[in-house]
Amino acid sequence: MTTTPRKFDSEIRIIPSGKWLYRGQEITQENVLSFFKKSIREDKEGIYITNTYAELTEHGYIEAKTIFLKIINSIEKDNTIYLLGEDDSSTPIEDFYFYS
Repeated sequence: MTTTPRKFDSEIRIIPSGKWLYRGQEITQENVLSFFKKSIREDKEGIYITNTYAELTEHGYIEAKTIFLKIINSIEKDNTIYLLGEDDSSTPIEDFYFYS
């Protein structure tokens, strides 16, 4: 059974310094930040953290005032370029949105 994700404002903000805040307080737990960075997605409504448990999925939208993923390397495999993030992610370049 597929259900529509619950969508809400997560109250998480990424400020220009790169710090992550929840209700104005800095998030400092590395395991929490790592989960958030690995769970970031984007759709036409904005940037969100996706969380799934059992049959429920949530999209907690965030406000980002800076780039929140540091690209550390790239590789080419099967004629596709993958960008490697500091969070050990490997994402095809065509999945990124580039803004000028």
